[in-house]
Amino acid sequence: MAKCGKKKAGLKDYKAELQALQVKMKAETEKGQMKNEMIKELRSDKLHLQQQVAHLEELLKLQLEKEEKNVQRVKSDDRIKEDENCPLPPMDGHPECKGKLKWLKEMWRTDPCYSSYGVNGSLCSILIYLSEILVHPGALTQESGLKIAETAFSGGPLGELVQWSDLISTLHILGHHVHLSASIPDLKDYLGIKTGGCPPHHSKVEADLIYTDIIGLRQFQTVVQTSWIKYRCMIRVLDSFGTEPDFNHAAWANEHNLKSPFGGLNLIPAQFYTMFPHTPDNTFLGFVVQHQLNSEETEQLESTKRKNQALVYGKSATFWKGKEAYLDIIHNYLEVHGTADDSAPIPSYVKNHGIIKGTEVQTLLRQSKSSLNSQFFKGKPNVRELTSQHPYAEAIGEPYVWMVDMHNKTDVERALTAILNQSIEPYLPYEFTCEGMLQRVNILIEKQDFCSSTGSWPPLSVLQVVRAENGTSCKQACQTAGLICEPAFFPHLNSTKNLATYRVDCQTSEVSDRLVVLPAYNNTSKHCLFQSDPLLFSCVRSNKSLVRICPCRDYIKDQIALCKECI
Repeated sequence: MAKCGKKKAGLKDYKAELQALQVKMKAETEKGQMKNEMIKELRSDKLHLQQQVAHLEELLKLQLEKEEKNVQRVKSDDRIKEDENCPLPPMDGHPECKGKLKWLKEMWRTDPCYSSYGVNGSLCSILIYLSEILVHPGALTQESGLKIAETAFSGGPLGELVQWSDLISTLHILGHHVHLSASIPDLKDYLGIKTGGCPPHHSKVEADLIYTDIIGLRQFQTVVQTSWIKYRCMIRVLDSFGTEPDFNHAAWANEHNLKSPFGGLNLIPAQFYTMFPHTPDNTFLGFVVQHQLNSEETEQLESTKRKNQALVYGKSATFWKGKEAYLDIIHNYLEVHGTADDSAPIPSYVKNHGIIKGTEVQTLLRQSKSSLNSQFFKGKPNVRELTSQHPYAEAIGEPYVWMVDMHNKTDVERALTAILNQSIEPYLPYEFTCEGMLQRVNILIEKQDFCSSTGSWPPLSVLQVVRAENGTSCKQACQTAGLICEPAFFPHLNSTKNLATYRVDCQTSEVSDRLVVLPAYNNTSKHCLFQSDPLLFSCVRSNKSLVRICPCRDYIKDQIALCKECI
């Protein structure tokens, strides 16, 4: 019995241990479940945290992008975004200019005056509004002693007055601030130069461009003295008949005895602005032939009928001298009218109208079947070879312009017979209309820059290279190809490397300042010569032993100053 009791006691112990183990196992299981749930929760928390981190990262990214945009906007505002049609001009020496541009860009609507002056928020309109242009027609000043204005209606030179008035009107219409200097004291005042008393604090006018003439340029140089270099690239010289590069280059002109009271200025030849496109080395400014008539004048002009009459437009006696035989032939076919002053010894059959207004000249031209002009190119800084008294009109050609040898009676009569038998409407090239001059001057102001070495205008993409055979100028070679010589491209062609791209094989080469036809080469020896002095690049000279490499470009019909990509 005692032995059986021990067995029962041992089974009890095993059951207790089993129960304890089961409890422990249950506890461990519950603990494991709790652990699994904790792991699950931790995983859920991790996923939530990852989502939050991703969301925060996205917010941070957006914030960074926003800040970057703000930085870019500030940088853009600081730079002032350039219009592709209106690049910013160099602002060195003009620290206040950028601030003015930014202010007007934002505030131009605050005052209706800005829009009335052409400001519309665009960079182009703001640049035009802020531009300062100084005009100093030296030949018209009292100090010049020429008395051009005083003699304007008594046979004096009218062309200069017409061109100046048209330029000033054009600048005003385009919206520029124009300051007109009519004397040397005026010029000093505008430039802030001391004329007595306390010295000025700063210049009165910070000019972007300065228009003057050759007399005015010499006055300007005397006034500014050593400060001339500061203004040199801003200068535009109205020069009716042009200054060719070899006359402009003081040392060259002196060495080669090219004496002229108007030469030796050492400017870039394109800084000379001409009345007609005489030479592509200079810039064609032109003037306006088209008169703005009121309704009554327009009606009167349109009602004017052609008559069998010829008009001789020659004001002084020198224009009539030695032309009697020529005029006699014309008188046999037409009634001859003139616009001469009282000093001119004109034939008795000429009906002289004296010095008259432009509208009266228009009426006479409308009535006449023939108009005759006189020679002008004498004593000017060029050795231009002329085939007529008016090369520009010559290029217009028949039926509007007839070329005759005035000493050949048969030739004159042939032309007169043809003129009398034709009926045509008046023709005026676009470049001499109001719109044509506005377009041309506007582009020249915006694009033509002699102060900056960066950029190229006209664009290099319009360059067409033409070879001028021995004895032919680049002007002639380009014209033959239906193009015009463009001196701005000479520097590009002035190297062996660049010439090679145009199939010019330079076996040997040298740099020289002894010729005005470079770059050029000898067709036999393949020896190339390049220009060392950029002021001696010339479209109009030729050499009998050298082939010239010519920079040509296209041009807009009746707007020869501008290439087709220039507008």
